[in-house]
Amino acid sequence: LNQIASVNPNVNDFVESVNWSPNGKYLAVSGKLNADNIRVYSFDPAASPILNQIAFVSLDFGLGIIFSVNWSPDGKYLAVGGSLVGDSVRVYAFDPAASPILNQIASASTGGTTTTFSVNWSPDGKYLAVGSQLTGNNVQVYAFDP
Repeated sequence: LNQIASVNPNVNDFVESVNWSPNGKYLAVSGKLNADNIRVYSFDPAASPILNQIAFVSLDFGLGIIFSVNWSPDGKYLAVGGSLVGDSVRVYAFDPAASPILNQIASASTGGTTTTFSVNWSPDGKYLAVGSQLTGNNVQVYAFDP
């Protein structure tokens, strides 16, 4: 392995999850990133810089740490899960052609102040699997219809 790019926005930041978009042009990063909890970078190995931040989301509730990010199979949606009060799973729409902004379009509560540690789309993008610490229901599946 040869490192070709890196990002270190703040000495106190930490990353919990990274995930490539299906087309390989974008990298979603989550964790505690200064004031942001989710960042999206464009990726172009021929450009300088190779990674360029184009979108972000700052969350102001609960602990606000996102533990998992996952692109939908078509690359139009980004599912996130974390330590969030009320809705520990969110789905954001992403359309870099219109505007490189993440817009929340859906959410789900896994129960109380439960922490969601993992989110993953079904291959057809119609379902979202969620792994959390909720006693008795550690794995949940949600139908998704944008």
